Amino acid sequence: MTEIILLISALFVADNYEFLKEAKEQMEQGAEWHYVGHQKIDPNAKAISMQCVDQSGKPCGEKFILWKLKKNQASRNVIGVAKRRAPKSRTMSSSVLAAAAR
Repeated sequence: MTEIILLISALFVADNYEFLKEAKEQMEQGAEWHYVGHQKIDPNAKAISMQCVDQSGKPCGEKFILWKLKKNQASRNVIGVAKRRAPKSRTMSSSVLAAAAR
């Protein structure tokens, strides 16, 4: 029984190696899995898709996904803040000067 589980796991990893490698790289960069519901496959993205089958074993419907790897919103905010640096020299705007004069 253990051998069968190991064989199935090895076949899954071998068949989906590129997807698993890319997913690992994206997760190291802050991406997380999000449930997106029943959606068509993005032809430009790597995915492990699903497809329904009827009682005779014939595929029915189109392939779909339920989960998608997305960059975490918090990591986007940190990256966005890092990109928006304050200028070296600051000048007061006319509205700030007007408010200070009151």
